[in-house]
Order: sequence, then C-alpha cells, then structure tokens
Amino acid sequence: MNRLIWSRPLAAALLLTAVTASVGGENEGSRRDKAGVKAGVSCWAVIGTESPEFERGEKNPMILAGKPTDWTVVLWLNGDPMGFYTGGIWITPLAAGLRAGKNELTFSGKHDRPLYVVIATGRPDDSKSTVVSAKRKFSAPGAATRDTPLVFRAARAAKLPDRERLGKSPRERAIQEKEVRALVARLRKLIAGHKGRAAVRLLTEGLLLRAEAEGEKGPSREKLDEYTRKVSDPAAKVLKGDRPVRLLFGERAVLVYGRPPDRAGKDRSLFTVRCGRQNLSVGPLQLARVGGRWVIWDAN
Repeated sequence: MNRLIWSRPLAAALLLTAVTASVGGENEGSRRDKAGVKAGVSCWAVIGTESPEFERGEKNPMILAGKPTDWTVVLWLNGDPMGFYTGGIWITPLAAGLRAGKNELTFSGKHDRPLYVVIATGRPDDSKSTVVSAKRKFSAPGAATRDTPLVFRAARAAKLPDRERLGKSPRERAIQEKEVRALVARLRKLIAGHKGRAAVRLLTEGLLLRAEAEGEKGPSREKLDEYTRKVSDPAAKVLKGDRPVRLLFGERAVLVYGRPPDRAGKDRSLFTVRCGRQNLSVGPLQLARVGGRWVIWDAN
C-alpha cells in the first residue's frame, strides 16, 4: 500500500503499543483520567486522511496519509493556532500548548475528506509505555470557523512560563501586530547579516524556556551549533525574504507565516535560508508574550 507512510512495526515502536484505555466517543478521553497524559511523558497528535481501522471501531487505529490534497486547514490547541495541515501524515508534539486538565484540539478550514486524529502519550525511550488517550474523526467538509473539538485530559509535573492573554480590541491588535512584525523583521535581519548565534537564540527561546520549566535538557547543543554555523556562513543567502507576512491570532499565541504565492500553494514559510546545497525553511512561527515581551514560543 503505497500511501501507508509508517509501517505497523514502526507505529508500534513509536506510539501505538500497550494501549490500556478504551476510547470511542469524541469526548471519552475527557472522562477517563486514567487515559490522560501522565506527568513526565510526551504527548503528540497523529493526523491523516484515511483510517479503515478507525471506521471499524478499533481502539488503536492506524492513521494513513491518503491521497494528496489541494486544501489546507489550521490546527488549533486550546484556542491557539499551532500550524497548518496540508495532507499526508503529520505527527506533531503538543508540549508547546498543552495544559493541565482539559485540553481541546480542533481544526478550521474546508476539507473534502475526513481528518482522523489520534492523541498518543508515552515516554520517548519506552514504546511499551505508550497509550492512545483520545481519538476523533473530523468529518468533511469542515468550515472557516473552528470545528467541535476533540477533548482530552493531561497532567503536568512542571508549570510552564505563563503566556499573557492577548488583547482583542482593534487598538490592541494593531499594537500587537506591529510588535510581532518587528520581531520577525529582526530575525530576518539577523539571518541576512549572518549573525547565527543571535538568530538561533531568538528562534529557540521558547523551546529553552519550556525545557527549563520541565527539567529537560532542551535541544542538542550540537544541532544548535550546526545551525549557527550554517547561518553564520557568509555564503548563506536569504531567499523569499520579501514574502508578505500574515498573522493568525489565538487567545495566547499568534501564528506568523508567509502568504503562499498562489491560492493553491502550500508553502507558508516566512523565508528560506540557502546554505550551500541545503535550503532551510524558517516558519511558520508561533509567538507568545512572556514576562511582558514577545517570544518565539514554537518554531517550525
């Protein structure tokens, strides 16, 4: 089956082994604390457009990529936009927006086939600890507004830095948009000026804040140094630097992305950095206000 992006052995090793809870209805995960996200484990969403096993009612269904799509939907977690789903298999961590207790995941945008979502939890180094804590089929055709959410519960050991609730009045939004655009312009200027260390520090600030709060090591120093070297290379060039910037506001975060060159385009990166033969896409970016200033909370 050429549309099966991940095999059963890989799926079992990654996230769908040792299922200990029965999940069926869209809100069943919210009623089962035992199926919730335990402290100290990872939580991620698996998204695709085909799942015969889901339709048969299996507890731990395989999620398949399905055929290519010509549409894009927005993934929302707890009232904040996380990113864009354009088809295929998307396995995305939820740590940046997860909160203790009740969580809500949903989509906005039209889609001509169902979206199948599994919320999986477990320890990255122990596949046997993985469970499916919730699942949901989002039926077509969707809408411009957000769909009824999949509700699931989570427990956290560490308290993440507080993100400020964003203003909603036209005046507040105008100020916030100006500030967000200024930060993106600063990032682009740092990269164009080959100031790799400052650019990487700006890109990873939210990630490092979350890692510190949870007592984790954070991103690999080797990977950060490698990215710093690439951006600092005088031969590195910024491509698509004039792409129009678009903002999508949530309750506590803003998703910043580049407008595709045409309606059918799916590339929503802000710009691209060419490093030798390699192209590094920057964005979409999720920004939040922490301690009175804007931080790149999550970077794609």
